Amino acid sequence: MKPATKKSMRGGPPTNHSVRQLSNSTLRFFSGLGVSRELVGYYYQILHYIIIFGGGFVILFNTNPVHLIILLIIISLDAFANVVVHDCPLTALERKYLKTSLSADRRKNMKKANILYKCNHVYESQVELIVNMWTLVACKIVIILVIRSFTPEFLLSCCGNHTFRVTA
Repeated sequence: MKPATKKSMRGGPPTNHSVRQLSNSTLRFFSGLGVSRELVGYYYQILHYIIIFGGGFVILFNTNPVHLIILLIIISLDAFANVVVHDCPLTALERKYLKTSLSADRRKNMKKANILYKCNHVYESQVELIVNMWTLVACKIVIILVIRSFTPEFLLSCCGNHTFRVTA
């Protein structure tokens, strides 16, 4: 094992880390096949679009609480990754390979529309977006469960009419 250098002890990027080695060898493999770094960036951007639009589709058109809870878990994992890395991992990979990201494009478009954030950091706007989506999904789950709880038997029991029966 190689001794730690001053740079690695200060928190610099690890150069001999097994994940880093796997990443570099995978990138070299794809480069050998003629796959450009830009194409790798588009791959990450497509993944980002799938998660964003797939999640949006589930939020809008799905009323199954199990599916919504799965989406809530995915959003929670993204929030955790954003807090730990101080950036969305897919955004960081897009920026690495494409020199731009969906977040940067979104901020540019919002700026053109005169919708501005008080601070210039992407991190805060991403966290705000994630918190809003998490809250939206959680509220939808609660509303669906409340609506499903209002069965005719429940409503009759609330009225105190336990002997009322519908006969044909």
